[in-house]
Amino acid sequence: MSIRRYPAFYFAFLGKTLKSRAADPGDFWVEVLSVALYQGLGIAFLSVVFGHVTELAGWSFGEVLFIFGAFQVVTSLFYLFFPWTLWFSDHYLVRRALDVILVRPMPPFLQVMAEGTGAGLSELTGVVLGAGIIAFASQTIAWRPTATDLALFIVALFCGVLILGGMFTSLAMLGFWAKATSSAATPLMEILEFAQYPLTVYPSWLRWAFTFFLPLGFVAFVPSAMVLGRGARAWVGFGWLWAVGIWAFAVLLWRRGLRRYESAGS
Repeated sequence: MSIRRYPAFYFAFLGKTLKSRAADPGDFWVEVLSVALYQGLGIAFLSVVFGHVTELAGWSFGEVLFIFGAFQVVTSLFYLFFPWTLWFSDHYLVRRALDVILVRPMPPFLQVMAEGTGAGLSELTGVVLGAGIIAFASQTIAWRPTATDLALFIVALFCGVLILGGMFTSLAMLGFWAKATSSAATPLMEILEFAQYPLTVYPSWLRWAFTFFLPLGFVAFVPSAMVLGRGARAWVGFGWLWAVGIWAFAVLLWRRGLRRYESAGS
């Protein structure tokens, strides 16, 4: 299949997935409500914290809320495009759903992505609400960005989505060798919660780990610190190096994993 036809195929396959989801609209709205409730609880928690302190490691309420909003946008986009990484091993490998994917004359990875996006459509609510939190926080701290600032911020957030997607995709691909990777994603999701606050609130060793070992600092903190004048723009370039490296590793695992995959008929 020509690469030029990939977008058309993706949206066609996505539409098919959405039709199947439309059969149960109640489930969709429950998920939307859950996303809104989760973000509301996060804001409530920050409000309680700043009801007792004026700053958190040198960051004001508006600045921390800004980072929190950026985190919600990035993670919601991650859950929109990469939810399949959380159940890839169980669904595609253990239950052999990958067999159906492989017999179609279409790129297997693109099919998996399209199915996953259809499953995570409710996360668009999180993107909208996260953007609203950023807008509210911007008014609180009187942030007046230039067009360049906004462009760099969007690029940096997109980098955060790629980093998260690459990390969880790499973990999912390890399922070709060890089927228990679905359970291994749970601890990583718990650690991800640290990324919704300024890295400066953590000990130096943890800041180092979230920058050079597990690059969660690039999910929301680095993009926010950059546009708020609290960090160098060069860090965004370092984040893109992480994104490219992680995805190169994920693609390598995918290709090698497919070669060793044993279908139900093997």
